[in-house]
Amino acid sequence: MPPLRQDKFIEQLQKLIEDFPEYAEILELLIESIKEVKKAKLRLMLQRLKNNNSGW
Repeated sequence: MPPLRQDKFIEQLQKLIEDFPEYAEILELLIESIKEVKKAKLRLMLQRLKNNNSGW
């Protein structure tokens, strides 16, 4: 499965941390926020699938 846009974006943010360590803290917070949103979206999709299949 190809990497998602969010994954590529996170990779680029991690490279920025290496190039600009003075911004590491804020970039890490941004990365964590993106990961949390991604998890929440996946949970929502899973719940929808469960709800759609519950009538079978």
